[in-house]
Amino acid sequence: MFRIEVTRQERRTREGNAARRGASAIARETLREAKPKLISLIRQRYTYKGSIAGKIKLRGRGNAGADLKIAASRENITHFKHKKPTRRSYLYAEPLRGSGWTDRRAFMYRTVMHRLGAARYPIAAIKGASVAEMAGHESEPATPVLKFIERRLAKRLTEMNVESLVNARLM
Repeated sequence: MFRIEVTRQERRTREGNAARRGASAIARETLREAKPKLISLIRQRYTYKGSIAGKIKLRGRGNAGADLKIAASRENITHFKHKKPTRRSYLYAEPLRGSGWTDRRAFMYRTVMHRLGAARYPIAAIKGASVAEMAGHESEPATPVLKFIERRLAKRLTEMNVESLVNARLM
């Protein structure tokens, strides 16, 4: 989760509240601009076929800042690039671009299932990465998005004219 918090400076004064509201609005705008960059970064690395935008939600936290909340449930392997097994072939799946794998004991029944032993049962569903794991992959974290957020936030906060912001909020 990407989180931007605004400090509680001059909380009780009316001017401080207006400045804090303005700073949290800037944080929300910055995260709103960072969301498409994060989605394009995930699309470059993974072969996910579902909607990523629906799994990443921008949540305003009142006057305290903003969050990008990312769904953490693991995705079914059928949402990634795969080739269904036939009678003479094995399941082929490629969740991460360029790293495919085959499984001879996998079969499809609404989802991709895998036999855990030599017998017919037990079976388990094969899951891929969640969108949260895709956003912060261990080998290549989402540092371009974090750098973009830091640069954009620093630029906007330096350009923010506190006097005009406070006057606009107070009137």
